[in-house]
Amino acid sequence: MDRAPFGHIMALMQRQIALAALVGMAALIFAPELRDAGAFVLSKSLDANAIKVVQNSLYGLGCF
Repeated sequence: MDRAPFGHIMALMQRQIALAALVGMAALIFAPELRDAGAFVLSKSLDANAIKVVQNSLYGLGCF
Protein backbone atom coordinates (compact mmCIF):
# COMPACT_ATOMS: atom_id res chain seq x y z
CA MET A 1 0.00 0.00 0.00
CA ASP A 2 1.26 3.45 -0.87
CA ARG A 3 2.00 5.57 2.19
CA ALA A 4 1.54 8.92 0.43
CA PRO A 5 -2.20 9.15 1.20
CA PHE A 6 -1.47 8.43 4.87
CA GLY A 7 1.10 11.22 5.00
CA HIS A 8 -1.34 13.59 3.34
CA ILE A 9 -4.05 12.72 5.87
CA MET A 10 -1.62 13.26 8.76
CA ALA A 11 -0.62 16.67 7.39
CA LEU A 12 -4.27 17.68 7.11
CA MET A 13 -4.95 16.52 10.66
CA GLN A 14 -1.97 18.47 11.98
CA ARG A 15 -3.23 21.62 10.24
CA GLN A 16 -6.70 21.14 11.71
CA ILE A 17 -5.25 20.63 15.20
CA ALA A 18 -3.07 23.72 14.83
CA LEU A 19 -6.03 25.77 13.62
CA ALA A 20 -8.19 24.63 16.54
CA ALA A 21 -5.38 25.44 18.95
CA LEU A 22 -4.88 28.89 17.42
CA VAL A 23 -8.60 29.59 17.72
CA GLY A 24 -8.49 28.51 21.35
CA MET A 25 -5.45 30.67 22.07
CA ALA A 26 -7.01 33.66 20.31
CA ALA A 27 -10.11 33.25 22.47
CA LEU A 28 -7.93 33.17 25.59
CA ILE A 29 -5.90 36.22 24.57
CA PHE A 30 -8.33 38.54 22.82
CA ALA A 31 -11.76 37.69 24.22
CA PRO A 32 -11.78 37.30 28.00
CA GLU A 33 -15.48 36.49 27.92
CA LEU A 34 -14.63 33.41 25.82
CA ARG A 35 -11.90 32.23 28.19
CA ASP A 36 -13.72 29.04 29.22
CA ALA A 37 -14.46 28.11 25.60
CA GLY A 38 -10.86 28.81 24.58
CA ALA A 39 -9.47 26.69 27.40
CA PHE A 40 -11.84 23.87 26.45
CA VAL A 41 -10.73 23.98 22.80
CA LEU A 42 -7.08 23.97 23.83
CA SER A 43 -7.50 21.10 26.25
CA LYS A 44 -9.24 18.99 23.61
CA SER A 45 -6.94 19.79 20.69
CA LEU A 46 -3.37 19.93 21.92
CA ASP A 47 -0.72 17.27 22.08
CA ALA A 48 3.06 17.70 22.07
CA ASN A 49 3.29 18.03 18.28
CA ALA A 50 0.41 20.48 18.08
CA ILE A 51 1.96 22.66 20.78
CA LYS A 52 5.13 22.91 18.70
CA VAL A 53 3.11 23.75 15.57
CA VAL A 54 1.24 26.48 17.47
CA GLN A 55 4.46 27.89 18.88
CA ASN A 56 5.98 28.03 15.41
CA SER A 57 2.84 29.66 14.02
CA LEU A 58 2.78 32.31 16.73
CA TYR A 59 6.50 32.92 16.24
CA GLY A 60 5.85 33.40 12.54
CA LEU A 61 3.10 35.91 13.35
CA GLY A 62 5.52 37.88 15.52
CA CYS A 63 3.91 37.04 18.86
CA PHE A 64 7.25 36.02 20.43
